[in-house]
Amino acid sequence: MPTLSSSIVKHNVASVRDVEEALARQAMYGGDLVTNLLELSAVSEAALAKTLAETYEIAAAPAGELPESGIEVLRLVPRDLARRFLLYPLEREGDSLLVAVAEPLPNEVESDLSFSLGLRIEQRVGLAVRIRQALARDYSLGLDSRAERILAKLGGLPDPNPSVVPPPEQAPPVLADVAPEPAPVERGARRGGIDLTSLAARKDPKPRRLGPYTAVMAERDLLEAADSDDVLRAFFDFAAQYFDYAALFAVHGDLAEGRDAAGAGAPRGRVLSLGIPLDLPSALSRAVAADRFSLLRLGTGGLDGALARDLDRRPGPQVLLLPIRVRSRPVLVLYGDHGHQDVQLDSIGQVISFVPRVSSALERLILKRKQRGGGGSLPPQLPTRPRAAPLPRPEERAAALASALGVDEMSLGGGKLSKVSDVSCGASVLG
Repeated sequence: MPTLSSSIVKHNVASVRDVEEALARQAMYGGDLVTNLLELSAVSEAALAKTLAETYEIAAAPAGELPESGIEVLRLVPRDLARRFLLYPLEREGDSLLVAVAEPLPNEVESDLSFSLGLRIEQRVGLAVRIRQALARDYSLGLDSRAERILAKLGGLPDPNPSVVPPPEQAPPVLADVAPEPAPVERGARRGGIDLTSLAARKDPKPRRLGPYTAVMAERDLLEAADSDDVLRAFFDFAAQYFDYAALFAVHGDLAEGRDAAGAGAPRGRVLSLGIPLDLPSALSRAVAADRFSLLRLGTGGLDGALARDLDRRPGPQVLLLPIRVRSRPVLVLYGDHGHQDVQLDSIGQVISFVPRVSSALERLILKRKQRGGGGSLPPQLPTRPRAAPLPRPEERAAALASALGVDEMSLGGGKLSKVSDVSCGASVLG
């Protein structure tokens, strides 16, 4: 059975780009692929419904708003059951009950439902938003603002929940006779003889990308990157979408220097002034030394507690530390968390799988600099010396020597020539 995304592209219901962005929205905001696609682009509801039916090999539910079922049919399916499995009873035909579903019910659910109702279940696949509309209408279930917007869009109506731009903040009046208090000057913190505040004196970053930034878009930007800043920006913009707060550190010897930050934590300017020593035991130093990602909890003491305080994060929940290597050398470390919730592996798979592309992009830039004669930050690997051929065994050397002297191999004993051989050899040389 083909996947729904491939069927949508195959039948020209939506473009590859639209499907990729809808999948990215699905990872960020939840819901099914069809719902995210309806939010993202102007696709045909009828074409989507037809593609759903062909993909799942199930007959399609009635197009548009589902018809209202009679009270006898609605009573067959309890409200909680309809909400839990997102199904709507359409009609009863003899010993069969027709239900509208957004995707096929699992076999065990269908069997249990059929047994409890004493009826065979006939499924009809339809759009999830249309099923939610019918449940809100006939079961008095609430309809969220997301579904309301999609239904209004399908019906050609204005957005029922438009976003309101907040008014600009008014600056407080400044009294003329009161001089403003000068801002305190913070002295540069030094660790290991390095002035960390000097790291903040960098050029302003480009504006952060807005909206869903898919893996396809990020990979294209990696291929078009002109320098390492472009590579890091593409990677961090892509990765930061998956976290409440994310920070990027560049590894320089025994120091991890703050490079970027996004989310509800320490701002980028503060992160740029951070320098975490890697020659002391900490979660960050262990992550840099590891060959894979780490899901761990920062403690309240030591360097881990200091890192949590520097990033304005709460110790305790599980966070991600993801090293990035180029030719086996650590060059970057990504920190990411989900606020008060633990970071789960199944929610960050796309970030982890994107790391090899970042490593390849950085290595490609190093090779380009070398080709231009500018050198690279990583030395080339030295070629290995060819292994020498093994020496011949003693008996092989004896046979070769006997052949060269023209004597019997048996006359060579203990590494010395016999007297007859010595005389013959001497005569041949003198003669």
